Amino acid sequence: MTTTQTPASLRLAVVGNDQDRNAMSHIENRLSGLVAPMLQFEWLDDLLAEIDSFDAVVALPDSGNASSAAETLAASDKHLLIEASILTSVDEVSHLRSVYEQSKATLVASYRLRYQAASKAVLASLDNKKLGRPGLVRIHAWSPSHPADEQLLSLIDLACSVFQSAPETVWAIQKIFGQASRCMNLHMGFPQNGMALIDVSIGDSFGAGYFTWSVIGSDGAAYIDDHHDMQLLIRDSQRRAITAPDTSLSILSQVQEFLDRVTSRREPRVDTSDLEVALNVAASAMQSITTEAVAS
Repeated sequence: MTTTQTPASLRLAVVGNDQDRNAMSHIENRLSGLVAPMLQFEWLDDLLAEIDSFDAVVALPDSGNASSAAETLAASDKHLLIEASILTSVDEVSHLRSVYEQSKATLVASYRLRYQAASKAVLASLDNKKLGRPGLVRIHAWSPSHPADEQLLSLIDLACSVFQSAPETVWAIQKIFGQASRCMNLHMGFPQNGMALIDVSIGDSFGAGYFTWSVIGSDGAAYIDDHHDMQLLIRDSQRRAITAPDTSLSILSQVQEFLDRVTSRREPRVDTSDLEVALNVAASAMQSITTEAVAS
């Protein structure tokens, strides 16, 4: 007799660093209606050794070589959610997409930043037209040591998610101060005169770091920072505080959307589009820095 797998019996494997795997453990009970008890692995190679014990994989940062593991996972029709910051080249993404297009499984690559509670609140307000049409996005990210390339990609993705499109023009400048300090300013021009300004600075003097972003729309504005207690959402005379997210809640939202796509068989089955946009914009930024001209 043939049995049909139900969404509740989906077996989920999680692979990545200790912090993110602990965060997944904290949200496991909130996924109980979608998945069976989760399996956890430190490395993708360890996970592949038990490939018959799961149906879907969540690949978090510091999990190993995703490109080589994807071939085995795709060949076995294992669904894959991969934190997009793991992939930093167009060739990697093209390879990943290619092997999954030959599979029956779902592939999603997404950046966690857009799943933070404050980010989701702002994006929902834009979707519901509560802020009107977005006109300006400003993002500041200062860090003592965070990998600048990975950080920049997630910030580009956040800006593009506000305007729901790729930019039409890109202009960037970069200054390097010694071996440990650098600063990049990135300007992106979007359709209908939209603009995003991103400032990424790396330096020892930034202490624990700082992150803030804001969006100004035709009917309202929102400001988000890394304050540990509350985020403030302002529209007209109304002010609403949103509890700042922890890693667990951001991962929960990201994983829930992935599982919903798997169980509902929602298209596109293979989705790396947001990652590809971010990588192409980053490449245009480097072209602009080299040529000292606007890239399009």
